[in-house]
Amino acid sequence: MKKNYVTISIPRELYEKVAEMIKDTGFRSPTEFIIFTLRLLLMERSERKVIEGLRALGYLKEE
Repeated sequence: MKKNYVTISIPRELYEKVAEMIKDTGFRSPTEFIIFTLRLLLMERSERKVIEGLRALGYLKEE
């Protein structure tokens, strides 16, 4: 199945910094790294919302 993609513009300087940073890693391109990073951020946000909800219900204590 073919995936749908959109194009997002970022400053070239940022793209080049990412390209330099990912050298000798498992990432094949800055795009692959950026997608990975965004997925992590979204997952962390979802986890935080679940934890906040459990705290609000009294299942977890405040840290």
